[in-house]
Amino acid sequence: MNLSRRDILKGAAATLLTGAASMAITPRSGASSSRDAGATTPVTGVDELSRMAFSGAVGSDFEVRIGALQTSTVKLESITDLALPAGVPAPGPGKEGFALLFTGPSKQGFAQGTYTLDHANLGSFPLFLVPVGPVGSSTSYEAVINRLWP
Repeated sequence: MNLSRRDILKGAAATLLTGAASMAITPRSGASSSRDAGATTPVTGVDELSRMAFSGAVGSDFEVRIGALQTSTVKLESITDLALPAGVPAPGPGKEGFALLFTGPSKQGFAQGTYTLDHANLGSFPLFLVPVGPVGSSTSYEAVINRLWP
């Protein structure tokens, strides 16, 4: 059998793509929680967390990983549904949009960005947080989850 250099490169590329695809669909393993070094916290994609899951966490604390060694604690204060523009039909089943409002200490504030949050019941997941202003001696942060349309 006579293989050209092009055939070998095509085969190698296909092998790499197959391996990358299988890694992308393989569930991620648990991550160690900084609160209890022996326990594992499931790593979850925020797309797996619904409004109902977050509603059970209102009033509870989330640990925000700001850097490799720095964390801050924020409390989920409220959940607000996103308003639909006038005349727009209601979204289909399973579609939802909501905003999460967190508060945390001003002295440990952080800039807008994507951070990993850890929660005792919800696990560990990435979330884009935006500081929206001071509230007394605290800073409030908002995350918007919009699954209203594809």
